[in-house]
Amino acid sequence: EAIYECHSGCTCSSECPNRVVERGRTVPVEIFRTKNRGWGVRCPVDIKKGQFVDKYIGEIITLKEADRRRALAIKAKKKDVYLFDLDHFTKEDSPDPRLRPSALMVVDGEFMSGPTRFINHSCEPNLRIFARVGDHADKHVHDLAFFAKRDIPKGEELTFDYVAGTDE
Repeated sequence: EAIYECHSGCTCSSECPNRVVERGRTVPVEIFRTKNRGWGVRCPVDIKKGQFVDKYIGEIITLKEADRRRALAIKAKKKDVYLFDLDHFTKEDSPDPRLRPSALMVVDGEFMSGPTRFINHSCEPNLRIFARVGDHADKHVHDLAFFAKRDIPKGEELTFDYVAGTDE
């Protein structure tokens, strides 16, 4: 699903309640070593259902470059790949050529990223990810925003579904 937030063209103030992701993370997060899954992320305070947690950030690259990096990772038998397709608005017949699959952009969190790079997969995740359009109002390069699917007690590992991405 997508979130459309107010932007600089709106008449509302920066305090508008429809500018959640724009204001950034408001909860502290910790990167920690899990028992059996490498690194993970947790929060030292309780998170409420529906609360914004953080964005997935990284280097914005073309699909061709993402495919090259993915192939290199496979050759090197490197386990961790931090590629995230910006494909929520992609449509084959889009009148905007930037929204066609051939123009797909990808976020690579391997070399430039934030703590969300270390969020692990779960088939029963406590986070949900949304495509967010706001100030730049560009569906081609949109934000990826994590929100709590349910109340999350402090210390619980944060997870999302890598496959479904936006599952309910």
